[in-house]
Amino acid sequence: MKGFTLIELLVVVLIIGILAAVALPQYTKAVEKSRLSTVYPLVKALAEAEEAYFMANGSYTCDLSLLDISLNFGESFSKAYYTGTMSGQRTDLWEVGCVDNGNWKSIRAIRLGGKYPVWLQYSLTPWGSAKPGWYCVESASSSSSPCRELLGVDEASKMVPNWFGRWYLMSAR
Repeated sequence: MKGFTLIELLVVVLIIGILAAVALPQYTKAVEKSRLSTVYPLVKALAEAEEAYFMANGSYTCDLSLLDISLNFGESFSKAYYTGTMSGQRTDLWEVGCVDNGNWKSIRAIRLGGKYPVWLQYSLTPWGSAKPGWYCVESASSSSSPCRELLGVDEASKMVPNWFGRWYLMSAR
């Protein structure tokens, strides 16, 4: 007799299912990590433009048209958040811009949707216990830890969690 038995076919299907169950989460994580790595240079360029503006004018601005950078990232927006008003540009995956609440300013990229809700933030001025510098912020309600899983930020760098997220200091200014 030629061919495969039903048991042999079921074993092959079972093996393929196990491999897919292991590979899919790793693939999802790799995709999210690549999305994060594509927005990081934009946030870094905005932060550097803000620092250049500060050196020339003695203050930071959230008027991105005053910076020596051209954003061709997506549509313009302005939105009120609980941490201040954010203005900048957005796509279907990210909102990138400057947040100003009157007491502090920061450059922020917020991931819209996805399995890993995360912010990349460059704080321009101190805010509470947060020093100026690079932060990864994840949702306090998230069961996953995108900052640790995607960026490799270690637990020791975590600041005190507050009601809207866990803050990880990646590098101080």
